Amino acid sequence: MFRRLSAPRRSTARAVGLFIAYGLLTACGAASIPLAPLPPEITVIPLPSAVADATPTPDSAPTAAAERTAAVDQPTAAPDPAATPAATPLPVPTAAPVISSAEEVLFLRGGELVARDLAAASERVLATDVREFAASADGRAIALIRGDTSRSDVWLVGRDGQGLTPLTDDPRVEATPSWAPDGMALVFASAPGDVGYATTWPGWSRFCGAAEVVLLTLTDRSAGALGRGCDPAFSPDGRRIAFASAPTTVDELYAEPQPLTQNTITIVNRRGQNGWAFARAVGADVSGSDAGLLVYAPSWSPDGAQLAYHRYLGVQIETDVIISEIGASFVGRGAAYAAGAGWWRPASFRPDGAAVLLVEDNFGDARGFGGYDQWRVEALTLAGTRETFVPSGPLTLIGTALGDGLLERAQSVGWSPAGDEALVLLPPDWNPDLPTSEPLGVGDAPGELWRWQPGAAPQRREVGAVDFASPIAWLPATPRVEVGAGGYRLWYPADWQLAPAGEFEERTALAPAGGALISAAPYAALPAADWRSHSVTSMFPTFVGEIDREDEAIVWPDGSVYREFLGRGADGASVAGATRIRSGRDGSTIVALYRTTPERWGVERARAQALLAAVDQVQVVGLRHLVRW
Repeated sequence: MFRRLSAPRRSTARAVGLFIAYGLLTACGAASIPLAPLPPEITVIPLPSAVADATPTPDSAPTAAAERTAAVDQPTAAPDPAATPAATPLPVPTAAPVISSAEEVLFLRGGELVARDLAAASERVLATDVREFAASADGRAIALIRGDTSRSDVWLVGRDGQGLTPLTDDPRVEATPSWAPDGMALVFASAPGDVGYATTWPGWSRFCGAAEVVLLTLTDRSAGALGRGCDPAFSPDGRRIAFASAPTTVDELYAEPQPLTQNTITIVNRRGQNGWAFARAVGADVSGSDAGLLVYAPSWSPDGAQLAYHRYLGVQIETDVIISEIGASFVGRGAAYAAGAGWWRPASFRPDGAAVLLVEDNFGDARGFGGYDQWRVEALTLAGTRETFVPSGPLTLIGTALGDGLLERAQSVGWSPAGDEALVLLPPDWNPDLPTSEPLGVGDAPGELWRWQPGAAPQRREVGAVDFASPIAWLPATPRVEVGAGGYRLWYPADWQLAPAGEFEERTALAPAGGALISAAPYAALPAADWRSHSVTSMFPTFVGEIDREDEAIVWPDGSVYREFLGRGADGASVAGATRIRSGRDGSTIVALYRTTPERWGVERARAQALLAAVDQVQVVGLRHLVRW
């Protein structure tokens, strides 16, 4: 399947134009460019001095915290609209868990992070005292925000509940973590402890104006500041970070000196360099595409080609008016695709990028309603156009509604890995025919997760006792691991099939529908200085016979070399993907390949990076089963 040693082939074609711009805007391999120093108040916990050298065991026993829950809350079908809603509380799981290798949903219950196996209806508690969480691209590790509104820190925990580890320890408020797709870095916002993160205006501005965007590299626990602001989001290619910059202008209506309005959506590379303003808000009293008090909540499309964000226009006719916009990620200045009221959560893209879910919290609801009544979710495709009205007049929007478009009283959403359905958080005892003209009167009581095909009514209740406004993450099954004869480890999606080993000890896994594969193998020992010169065709000629474009090699934080390519397989079919070269623990060189079709590469890139990064892991004490280098 590959050659142990071969002279590297030269690329037959080099990209120009956009790819030159891409390299300039995203270059991140230059270790000589340091990040800006952190404020002294931010404390990152250093790595422990000892390093474990143990084979990971992803099916290991859960921690003590995880042993406190089990599966008792079973999914149910939608209730009869004519029936009277039950008044009895939903049961809370209490028995011992079974570690799951199936798809799971993550949510909060009483501040505990719960992982629910959707096939077995079993549950595990992964951590307590959790406010936010974010799963890595392969779903094997979870970043947590633990604490309260006046102090919270960043932690890590494995998908199996092992390795609960603090990353920061300071009297500040950390918020909104986002993973690099390679799993080797996190980005988050950090503000002084007297300023809590808020999802309404002007509280959001107070936090964002006081916060720093922090990039933390997990391989060595180095950290640096990317700039003043908040809401950071790693791009799916791992090379760029978007965030909302700090407001710059004092609002005359508020008797406080802190700036509350006028900022940008800024994009920088992984070294904090080559920053530019993707979108601007220059004030509510101006005309044009930059009008508005704030821009915030950047969210990348799955292929990284587009960036969505929200524009807060301010109060107009007693309504907090919001416009959501989307634009090409190398161009900026997006066009409107949704309009609403209140404050919106970051856009949730369907895995194929063709549809989006928007969660609206109309905190200034003119009806005077509160609780679930001020929330809703809008479901849209990004094809076509439609017309709407805002207080300033008619507005043409990109996209069309999925079905009715709106799901009232819905709070949080999480797409399935396949993108064919979602889980949505609804009020307790929810009924599809409950009238929306009268308040429910349940306040912020725990709600229920329902399975939902956006565009239709939710059909099946999955689980109850979910915290009000809890985030939701629907994770794929934990990847499988295969240990090769040379001691290297190949991680691959659970529904892929492992091929027989070849003559050079390579292991390869194939997607069930064909078109994609991942392969890893020992290679002849090479000095790291030579890694950049080795082409995918010299390492995996059976899988990639010719190169049309091979990008510049990127040095990842662990010292390995990553490179993307576009070419043709041995059968002449177009292929795209990436390779990674790294040192083995025995002094050998390990090579890995992820290959798919050019049409799929954009949306598969983040997962590919995570799986390639997992090849031949070495664990660090305190982060067993978690850190991939």
